[in-house]
Amino acid sequence: MAGQGMKGYYQREKKRRRRRRRSERRERKRKRKRRLMMFKDEAEEAAEAAAAEEEEEEEEKGETTWWKLSSFSFLRPSLERYTLTRRLLSSTNSPPAGLPLACCWPLLLLLLLLFFSQAS
Repeated sequence: MAGQGMKGYYQREKKRRRRRRRSERRERKRKRKRRLMMFKDEAEEAAEAAAAEEEEEEEEKGETTWWKLSSFSFLRPSLERYTLTRRLLSSTNSPPAGLPLACCWPLLLLLLLLFFSQAS
């Protein structure tokens, strides 16, 4: 019965290595996630600070922008979202879809109204 001391040694080692690798992988993933969340939080805070600063400047000037008027108040949230995303994606040069759509659909309704009034 020589060599019985090594019985099952390699299987145990394999399991131990696999366990260690898994835990390291989990740890790396956790760290990566934490870093990403920190970056996202910083970007949101910067965008909010910039928006607040911009609003303060507008208030100092005393100007009212068209979407702050009561008739356009329904557009305000979408425009705020648009400006936030525009600031967050300012590094990429893809045009955001929020503003053109928000500006165009009242005009489209007017054109449809004119068209149907002409047709009748």
